[in-house]
Amino acid sequence: MTSQIARMLRVESLGRAPVSPTEHRLGGSLMMFMKFARPADVRVQVSGMAKGWYVPAVYADALIEAGRAIGSRGGATFTLKNLDRWLSNEQFTHLARDGWIGSVGVRAAALRDYIDTALAERRSVMLMESSTTYPT
Repeated sequence: MTSQIARMLRVESLGRAPVSPTEHRLGGSLMMFMKFARPADVRVQVSGMAKGWYVPAVYADALIEAGRAIGSRGGATFTLKNLDRWLSNEQFTHLARDGWIGSVGVRAAALRDYIDTALAERRSVMLMESSTTYPT
């Protein structure tokens, strides 16, 4: 899991600072999130999302660094108790839809490479695209 977080943080570091108010993100960038779910809740859904809890990759990394997410065999272990706080599906979706979280200035090729690698490793990836076109 720590190697997955490291890959996510490398992609996140490829972003640039916002150049307009519409590019501002909570916490600076916050583009890479990890989703945790109970195995029984992860089902292929035709519409909607599997139940789960989202945390920024930087937060997951901070929990590991602080020794708060280390399991009995020394590896990273996340539980609802040691996560302490998270975003629900609804909170995550609203923040992403409204542009409060997500990438700024990351080249499409970098995202494509990350997604291709994740899919080759049989991990799931969620990608949302948004434009800054607002209703008048």
